[in-house]
Amino acid sequence: MIQGLWWGGPQENGWGLIIIQHGDRVYCALAVYDTIAHTTWFVAPNATWNSNHTVIAGDAYWPRAADLDHYSAGSFDPGSSIGEISVQLDPSGSAATMTYRLDVYSGTKTLVPLFGPILPTGSDDHTDLWWGGPQENGWGVVIFQQGDNVFAFWLTYYGPNHGEPAWILFQPGSKVSASTYAGSVARPFGPQWLGTTYSPQLLQSPNDGTYTLTFDGPDRATLGYFAFVSGSLDLVREPF
Repeated sequence: MIQGLWWGGPQENGWGLIIIQHGDRVYCALAVYDTIAHTTWFVAPNATWNSNHTVIAGDAYWPRAADLDHYSAGSFDPGSSIGEISVQLDPSGSAATMTYRLDVYSGTKTLVPLFGPILPTGSDDHTDLWWGGPQENGWGVVIFQQGDNVFAFWLTYYGPNHGEPAWILFQPGSKVSASTYAGSVARPFGPQWLGTTYSPQLLQSPNDGTYTLTFDGPDRATLGYFAFVSGSLDLVREPF
């Protein structure tokens, strides 16, 4: 199974490839930084396996939508494909090679899992792609559960170039009740990722507030955030 958060190791700290797997369908989001140090993301929402299940590949997009503080699904524009993201899994399952073509940029990266498959202590595993339903189409929250801790990315839109993709990091949160987790919010700034050598020493990831994540059964959740903007999101698992 290829599902998880993959990165380039400590020498490339600060960016990652998010992979969520539903059977033979795979969702990939590349969380990196643009030319002015802001977070951005590229998505391959419908990646598929090759015949022997060693490579996933899918068309890549760089969508647009209204900023998170006044989001509307009608503003969402996935745009045309700007290239492809593919990942070849090492037979050991402990490494992979990502090949990307994004607009005029192309390259390869060696990837390793950021963390291993630690099962939740309860009956529910909340690792998945979540969203606000069809009426909020265009953004998503990817949740990784590691035992009694959660770690999440909000793939949304905001920043100086309004309407461009941006991601917010919900840093590892601890379980504070039977169904609620709490932790800190980070809005990282990092080195340009495409078209240059990545420089992790330029990464800044200051805490920017707090969050709570409360689950109502296996398929519904509420994410409250109190940061540079505050609000709450009603979440359900996104089918694909």
